[in-house]
Amino acid sequence: MNTIFSFTNRNEIYKKCLYASIAHAVMVGKYYLLSEEISWDGCNYLIQNMEGVKAVFVFTKKLLVCAVQNEKDFIGGEKNITKTLLDTSKKELIEVAESEIFPYFLLDDEEASLTAIFWESNDAFLSCIDEKELMKKTDSILLPYLYEMEDCIKYWKNYYEASDEQMDFIHSLFDRRINESNFSLSDSDLQKLKFWFGDNANYCEEAFQEIFF
Repeated sequence: MNTIFSFTNRNEIYKKCLYASIAHAVMVGKYYLLSEEISWDGCNYLIQNMEGVKAVFVFTKKLLVCAVQNEKDFIGGEKNITKTLLDTSKKELIEVAESEIFPYFLLDDEEASLTAIFWESNDAFLSCIDEKELMKKTDSILLPYLYEMEDCIKYWKNYYEASDEQMDFIHSLFDRRINESNFSLSDSDLQKLKFWFGDNANYCEEAFQEIFF
């Protein structure tokens, strides 16, 4: 096994997933064709680059598991993946992979296939491939979640070409989401989205409904 991403931890990755999803939920009003790029399914965070690469971060109480599928590079189906994990990992990881990972990556033959997977173990991240190979195989789709927070913010600002006012709004929503329980959009928040994006603010509302679980 290879220890990877020693410069970060599950809490930092979780915060960046939240930040990215809030930035997406705001800016999807401008880029509604990108509505499928980022989403939450309960505590599972899903991303795709619309070019054949997708990933899921699964956050359980004790474990973070991330898996990526690149249409250009599979490592094999469920049996091979499960065997690799069984040879190196705890039973809990196998259960998470089978129940929370595989269903997102089913192919036409109804068998899941992955390109890369890494998981949390004793405050470290492990993978069956090394860090450099993992990043190459996953087409760098994970980069924004590994950056320092300041660089993560810059990445999403540039990606969405967001204005300073929109970025301030994203920051405020992120801070509230982190610090407040049962947080939801206020009427003034909704009015701001409608002012910027008109009827497309409906896409924003739909995205936010997933975030405030």
